[in-house]
Amino acid sequence: MSASGPASSVPTPLEVGLATIEPTWRIALRVWWSWQWRVLIAGFLLDLFVNFWIGAIGGAVGLHYRGAVVAQQISNVVVFSAVGLYFFKDVLDREFKDFRVCVLPKH
Repeated sequence: MSASGPASSVPTPLEVGLATIEPTWRIALRVWWSWQWRVLIAGFLLDLFVNFWIGAIGGAVGLHYRGAVVAQQISNVVVFSAVGLYFFKDVLDREFKDFRVCVLPKH
């Protein structure tokens, strides 16, 4: 037995091919929503926190209004990109009620 488990637990390409299902719009919507609601909530909360500190620190150092707006817009892109990528990776190995999303090597 190896550190990652018994070799028999690794599916063969034939087993993967036989177990693969055709993606439908319903499946795509479930996967997208599983990712999207997490990004919206976590991104919004983290963005509020970051923008608060940009405003507080920017005001303390005398940053002009336009500079604060630009800094907040840049932070919005960075925060939502990072949060989106984090949860996208999470969804790639998530198990749903009747299917599982995973990444397989190309053979």
